[in-house]
Amino acid sequence: MGYGELRDLVFGIASSAIRADHTVRFFPKSHLVELIAIARDGGNHRLPLANLRSKDVVVIDDFAPASISSSGNREPLDILDERIGVSPIIIDGQFPVST
Repeated sequence: MGYGELRDLVFGIASSAIRADHTVRFFPKSHLVELIAIARDGGNHRLPLANLRSKDVVVIDDFAPASISSSGNREPLDILDERIGVSPIIIDGQFPVST
């Protein structure tokens, strides 16, 4: 499955959730990391996490755990920890495959 096909699938699932009257919040991972950095600079790095609690479904696009851990930014992983087993989270991303 190519990246475009995966993204279409993710958007289809999110659209179905919206049609079923669920609240959905979509973030490209880079935008989510930027929002967290801005909140941290403002003195409240937990604010983006708190705002996501009211959403039924959270979608993180182009997620790459290696780039998060190497930058020392762990908050996107906190979002995963907080939602797993409680509320749906959809993550898509591509990892290079060696041939």
